[in-house]
Amino acid sequence: MSARTTWAGRLREGALWLGAGLGVLCLVLGALALVLDVRPLVFKSGSMSPGIESGALGLARDVPASELEVGDVVSVMSGRNVRITHRIVSIDRTEDGTVLHLKGDANAAPDAEAYPVDSAYRVFADVPWAGHVVNAASTPWGLLVCGGFVTFLLVSAFGRGRREKDDGDSDGAGDGGGTRIGGVRKKPRRSVRRATRRAAAVSTTGMLVAGGVCLAPISTMATFSDTAVVTGGSLTALTVPAPTAPVCTPGVNATVSWTSAGPNYSYYVTATRVSDGAVAYSGFQTSTSITFTTGLLGNLLSTNFVARIRAVPTGTNAWLSSGSITSNFRTRTLGLGTDCGHF
Repeated sequence: MSARTTWAGRLREGALWLGAGLGVLCLVLGALALVLDVRPLVFKSGSMSPGIESGALGLARDVPASELEVGDVVSVMSGRNVRITHRIVSIDRTEDGTVLHLKGDANAAPDAEAYPVDSAYRVFADVPWAGHVVNAASTPWGLLVCGGFVTFLLVSAFGRGRREKDDGDSDGAGDGGGTRIGGVRKKPRRSVRRATRRAAAVSTTGMLVAGGVCLAPISTMATFSDTAVVTGGSLTALTVPAPTAPVCTPGVNATVSWTSAGPNYSYYVTATRVSDGAVAYSGFQTSTSITFTTGLLGNLLSTNFVARIRAVPTGTNAWLSSGSITSNFRTRTLGLGTDCGHF
């Protein structure tokens, strides 16, 4: 056996073991997501540092408001339909319900907004930098790399090299060889290894796909806040105009465009899953259109989304227009196109 053949075999075996490990991890996380309602959260800003840095991947579980305590890190939706993940600094419990007051660990002051909740996702674990990996894997290039890795696993498991095909098993004459023990023919070790590789590749592929479907990450903002004192002069209120005339164009991806609110405005765009209200995408941009891809949304199943667009003065991310426009669309299973409208 040549050195080249030996290294190729070791590479295949190493890839299968790596794939098996990733598959088991996806299976465990997928089971947690389905059974315990655990959600992965990707932190896109750093106001929870140094405890939770930007780019970390948090794991959170939905718990009733009665179980929340001061000091818990929770993820809630703000009045602007933005997911915020901060630490509880006080709780108001009345006959009308529960209201949370939150503060980022790196912020000098608590959030200006109070959050009425019936339940909230409480963060119980976080992994530094893992959010960057999840986001990268959700991009078109990341999906391409993952698909190539799965293809390599399947080819390594089911492909038969020329030497293996011609020479058969070293411990017996091909697949029909082997030794007899007590009148029973024992399978050659190479056949056993080949069957093990194929089973591992198929199960790993299924686990990776299932994990990608069940564990679509949710982006969350850990927003910065501060206080300032204004003295002298006069204050003039500014009304930020909302964008208008949303248009959805279906295709391989869904493109949503709208009419500009003016030359001095940018836009804050969110895409929310209709089924559970989870924000699959949020971000600021200057252009008047956005293309929603499967990688951008982190979703492989047929899912209904509502895109919401608000205007914001260029140079600030905190002064959103009170009005907004929406556009509904749907992604098809395995990214096989999109449809626009209500479904």
